[in-house]
Amino acid sequence: VGQGFLENYKLVREQLVEICETTDKRICIYGHSAGGAAAYLHADRLNRLGIAWHEVITFESPRVFSRPVSREFMDAAGSRTCLRVTHGADFVPHVPIGIRFSHVGTEVWVPRGAQKRPVLNPSLLRRAWQTLRAIKFVSSGYDHTTEVIDTRITLEKCMIENKEKCIE
Repeated sequence: VGQGFLENYKLVREQLVEICETTDKRICIYGHSAGGAAAYLHADRLNRLGIAWHEVITFESPRVFSRPVSREFMDAAGSRTCLRVTHGADFVPHVPIGIRFSHVGTEVWVPRGAQKRPVLNPSLLRRAWQTLRAIKFVSSGYDHTTEVIDTRITLEKCMIENKEKCIE
């Protein structure tokens, strides 16, 4: 795990575990960017402690785990919801660069442009194209947070509507 992700996670891990051990509500973990990385670390911690969580949904999360730990995480997650929403022009999901780190969960890839349909688990070719476009996009200096994405809004709306059923 990257040192920066680990430091953010350590700030609240004990409080989170304490709350999760004593609740009777479903545990839903959400995060954006570095918060997405922390979301996966918290879900992994809960897995290792035998505390069941309901879903993990991240937006623009970087790669967090090594390949073996990613496989362990997904095995422990079983059939629970584990989604990561990525935007076709955001660089963050492609870091750290290299093969040492790996993503977990089902990717919902939203192509650039809100009118385009999202794609579940895009092919290797599409991922390579997405990476090249992301590098070009980031180097352009455009702020990706200003672009409206219908799918993201829909997922966030779903989370808000289900808030009373989940602990975030």
